[in-house]
Amino acid sequence: MDCDTAEDDIMSLIMLIKNNIQVVGITIVEGNVNFNQQVDTMLWALEFLNIDIPVYPIQKHH
Repeated sequence: MDCDTAEDDIMSLIMLIKNNIQVVGITIVEGNVNFNQQVDTMLWALEFLNIDIPVYPIQKHH
């Protein structure tokens, strides 16, 4: 799953898990907020949902 951790991405993750879709990894891409905040948000969401999925931050270097 490739996301910027906005609400729609978190809801998509929840729906995938709820429908027994195996998510084997999450990549974080640049979005509308600070990159580190996006990573923190995804890690928080996974902890909150008690889901163990690897997260791979991919920050574009300008």
